[in-house]
Amino acid sequence: MIKQVVTIACTLAFVGCGIEVGNPGNKGGTTPTTGSINISFAKEWMAASESISLNIAGLDLLEGNDDTVVTSLNADVTQVDLLGLTDGFGAGSTDETLVAKSTEIPVGVYDRIVVRLGKEKPIRYRGRDGAERDIRLDSTLSSSFYVVQSFEVEEGKTTSVVVSLDPYSSLKANSDGSGFVFKPRGGSRLKDKGVRYEGSTTIAGAEWLCAYAYGVSQPTAPGQDKRRAINKKGGRSQPGPEIDGRKIFSSKPDVVKDATVSCDGAFAKVPVIDGAYKLRHLVSGSYSLRFFKADGSYEDQLEDITLGLSLD
Repeated sequence: MIKQVVTIACTLAFVGCGIEVGNPGNKGGTTPTTGSINISFAKEWMAASESISLNIAGLDLLEGNDDTVVTSLNADVTQVDLLGLTDGFGAGSTDETLVAKSTEIPVGVYDRIVVRLGKEKPIRYRGRDGAERDIRLDSTLSSSFYVVQSFEVEEGKTTSVVVSLDPYSSLKANSDGSGFVFKPRGGSRLKDKGVRYEGSTTIAGAEWLCAYAYGVSQPTAPGQDKRRAINKKGGRSQPGPEIDGRKIFSSKPDVVKDATVSCDGAFAKVPVIDGAYKLRHLVSGSYSLRFFKADGSYEDQLEDITLGLSLD
């Protein structure tokens, strides 16, 4: 018997100024026009006191493949826990952390968000027992990485973007048992283009849920008519590598599920606690669910779920 609840969240608008460098305005000496932006990081449901925390120094906004910084934002919150969500969708609960905001962003279309990591302990991991674990960044990372997300900043309006990393799929144990490696995996989306889902299962011994996405409704990127010349007066960003994206299959017959709990082919991976689970930061589409047990075996939910509710 499956109990399921789909919940709609509300868009929040924030006003503030966290701009570091970059000069708003268009080329050609015209009067600068600006809009506002909020950039949040997603939080996923956790087990007990588990925590995966990124030390974020700041964010760069880039246009296209040009590494010239248009705007660089200070991080208002430097320690960002990618987990930390324990309760439901009720009052006081939140599944996002607002990391940076500014009211002085040059209008135009942006395509990449660079995440600049702090030098001191850029990643920390606390296990379910509350003890700190040895963890390091993947060898492909040094001090930054980026996510691809085309979005438009409009004059006098606020654009809200959510960077949604998959913490459990990003975390891998070393084969020799010496600790963990963190290689960020996930993506980003506009705040109002996500859905949530929670449910429960009667599968005995279920510890992990892996959700496989197919038939997803892809958002439409801003057209060429929305692009304009942006006056770029920042320095050169060091964007680092693009993160691995979440896996999406075109249709149900194309879905290939994992045979191990690594869930490399899943869109999302979350713990199952006392038979319950919460999936956050999904996109509209269908999902096939596979539950993994403590002994490594797995069992599939017979019925897939289809979600199409926008968060507005």
